[in-house]
Amino acid sequence: WVLLRPHVRVLSRNVRLLIEFDGADFFGWQRQPNIRTVESVLTKTIASFVQHEVRLATTSRTDRGVHALGLPVGFATTMDISEYGLMRGLNSTLPEDVKVHEVKFMPDEWRVRYSAVAKTYLYRYQIGTMPMPLWRRRSHHIKRPDLDIDAMIAAAPLFEGVHDFGAFRAAKCQATLTTRQIHSSLVRYTSDPAIVEFEVTGSGFLQYMVRIMAGTLLQVGIGQRTGASIVELLESGDRTLAGPTLQPQGLTLMKVFFDGYTKFRPDRETDVP
Repeated sequence: WVLLRPHVRVLSRNVRLLIEFDGADFFGWQRQPNIRTVESVLTKTIASFVQHEVRLATTSRTDRGVHALGLPVGFATTMDISEYGLMRGLNSTLPEDVKVHEVKFMPDEWRVRYSAVAKTYLYRYQIGTMPMPLWRRRSHHIKRPDLDIDAMIAAAPLFEGVHDFGAFRAAKCQATLTTRQIHSSLVRYTSDPAIVEFEVTGSGFLQYMVRIMAGTLLQVGIGQRTGASIVELLESGDRTLAGPTLQPQGLTLMKVFFDGYTKFRPDRETDVP
């Protein structure tokens, strides 16, 4: 007699992670040879835990030094494990500067990159003559205690709406379309008098776009330009007329939305930067 094992079908799970990381010691998200990136560290850790190769996908390829509080990451696994078990197992081996907040099994057809409808970024300014060591990795220091924050508050909403943000992108940006929809844009005081925040939520963002927006608002605050000039910048599409690209450590990806906003597709092109 020959005892045959019954056929066992291995199911693939479509996984969505929500991760947080301190970007100070990473060279951005995207994997590069012999360089420590978030993607390379996360890929190695996940593959080691599930015991098979994985390919990661995400909604935002952050630059060197940029942080994330809630970056969604997708991958497929054949490992039979609970959501909690997977989160606990990954966090037990991931380094201290990147952790998993949430694990969720998604429908097979769901894809993280193409399901996002909006993102929120936060840029922090640190204001004062002396930089604060505890904020040096999470804010951009400005030696101007006389900064006109109220002028920045008044100017920030001018970014809202559907605009061509050609004046607010890196020279090496490869996006073919530069139209984006900004749902909300605001500058606010915080409980710490030395920290001011610029928060922006939009359908998508061009390379360096938020950092250039933050630099342009900073010029408003120090009196180098008027708030009204932002309207002219949006109409011009000329990068040389906009403000500087501020340092990456002040920028944090706060949240990616998969519902709650209408997906914006200019000229039928999926708006995924």
